[in-house]
Amino acid sequence: MKPDLLNVQLYFAPDHIVEVGKLSTDKGQSFFQFSQSFLAAPLPLSPFRLPLVPAMQAYDYRGGMETFGVFEDSLPDGWGRKMIDRHFRKQHGRLPTVLERLAAVGSNGSGALIYQPEQEFRDDQQALDLAQLAENAWDFDDDKIEARQPVASATR
Repeated sequence: MKPDLLNVQLYFAPDHIVEVGKLSTDKGQSFFQFSQSFLAAPLPLSPFRLPLVPAMQAYDYRGGMETFGVFEDSLPDGWGRKMIDRHFRKQHGRLPTVLERLAAVGSNGSGALIYQPEQEFRDDQQALDLAQLAENAWDFDDDKIEARQPVASATR
C-alpha cells in the first residue's frame, strides 16, 4: 500500500513528541503543511526552504531532491537507499516512492524526525531491519544478503 500522506513529528523524548505537520505527494510533486500547534510554538526546521507559514507549500525541486531537504536528510545515504530499493523491488516489483522510503524510516531514523504511519516492509514475516542490513553490507553487493533472515526491527 502506497502512503499518500505522512504525519511528521519531532521526537525529543518518549513522553515529548511534537506534531510538525503533514507531508504528501501528488503526481510526483511533494507538499508540506505545518500543523497549527507547531506554528504556535515554532522551531524553524528549514527557514530558507520551508518557512514557517500556515499555507501548504510545494517543493520547488531546487537541489535536485525528491522532497524538501529537511525530510530528504532523514533518508539513508546512497548505500542505505540501495538496500531499501533492492528489498522493496524484491517485495513489490518496483522502486519505492519518497513517502514509502520515509515511511520505512518511520521512527528509526538517525535524526529527530518521525514519519507516521510507519511502514514495515515484510520479508519472511519479519520487518526489515536497516541496522542488520548495514552489518551485512559487504555481502549485499555479492547478493548473499538475500539468503540471510532479516532481524525484526527495534523501536525507539
